[in-house]
Amino acid sequence: MTSDRAHILVLDGDGELIAALHEALDSKSYYIEVVKACADTLNTLERTRCDLVLLDLDQEGLARIELMKRVRETYPEASVIVATQHPTAASAITAVRYGVHDYLVKPARPEDLAQSVARGVAKARRARREKLLLARLRDLTYLLDLDEPPDMAYATAPTSHNGMSSRHGNGHLQTRDIIIDRHRRRVRRNGKWVNLTPTEFALLSYLVTHAGEVQEYRKLVREVQGYEADEWEARNLIKYYIHCLRKKLEPHPEEPTYILNVRGVGYLFSSPGI
Repeated sequence: MTSDRAHILVLDGDGELIAALHEALDSKSYYIEVVKACADTLNTLERTRCDLVLLDLDQEGLARIELMKRVRETYPEASVIVATQHPTAASAITAVRYGVHDYLVKPARPEDLAQSVARGVAKARRARREKLLLARLRDLTYLLDLDEPPDMAYATAPTSHNGMSSRHGNGHLQTRDIIIDRHRRRVRRNGKWVNLTPTEFALLSYLVTHAGEVQEYRKLVREVQGYEADEWEARNLIKYYIHCLRKKLEPHPEEPTYILNVRGVGYLFSSPGI
């Protein structure tokens, strides 16, 4: 699946929705993944990002209503469309209450299904962009509000064989010419303070703590941002913050010596001797 194709997850009991989707959608723009059980839907959402979830309510009725609720509560950025041949006021009200994108009555016309899916995908992607922009805005606001700390002298701690400081116990990490004060959430390089956003600080701290070890993109998002992302989203998110860190830490950002990329895998922080 290429990164620009929308990922549609379909829970379909009788194959009717699948046939309608293939008739309505362009395969070059959409990747359709089919599951047959509620548990499979949740397992798929846990391991990958989906733009839209299409649920057939005519199979396992109550179980799928509960699944609809859980998907909306746990994965709010994914749009949800429900379809049923037997619409009821109760299921429609529940769908509205939980913010379902659309409630379709089967058999749905291909043109109606195509329009609903397109709007749902656009809504999901807009929500993700807004989430990323808000995170970056919070980081920028943090920097604008940050007072320059007084110049303080740190005694240089003896370093271990891999270039890491032995002063982990008091909240400091030191490697090469970088000192990280985890209590005050400050970073010094060559004796000068470097203003980092909270996300940049967390990412640098994690990489330095595991200096010399390759960290995969998805693992970095999980450890630093606290949520699961698919490979494409993780790669682009971490790439942005690594770019910011290199501009602030590397003498020559275009030729990095601290944070190195392992193509197709992730990043590592390079310490002396590694």
